[in-house]
Amino acid sequence: MPDADPPGMDPAQFAQLVSSLTDEQLAAGLAANRDLLLEQVFAQMPRFARAEAIADAELVVEWRILTEHPARCDRWQLSLSRGMARVERDGAMEPSVAMTIAPSDFIRLVTGNADPGQLYLTGRLVIAGDLMAAALLQSYFDLPGSA
Repeated sequence: MPDADPPGMDPAQFAQLVSSLTDEQLAAGLAANRDLLLEQVFAQMPRFARAEAIADAELVVEWRILTEHPARCDRWQLSLSRGMARVERDGAMEPSVAMTIAPSDFIRLVTGNADPGQLYLTGRLVIAGDLMAAALLQSYFDLPGSA
């Protein structure tokens, strides 16, 4: 399997870089490289799943990353089952929880540079479905910038 890190950068370095960017700089980077960045972030998710934390999990999280077109979003499904984590773009499974978020907020969230509760309370993260699963999601992963 090819290395899925952003070119020349490991996830911890990427998280540190994201923490140093302004919102405008991050938005510009996503405008130029959105698909590549999202693909690589999602490809890394299983690597950061804590097997012991998801040993009994049976959960499908659908991430809906907003686009410039209000009626469209990029869909990625993260399934956690029996200690395994898998990601699929445009997956067909029924999600336990769906999370809708802007791309910049998503990148900050998954790199440990944004507080999910704050994003939720300000309406920047919309959660549909199992709210308890959403609340526990972060505990299932080691964030790359937190080690």
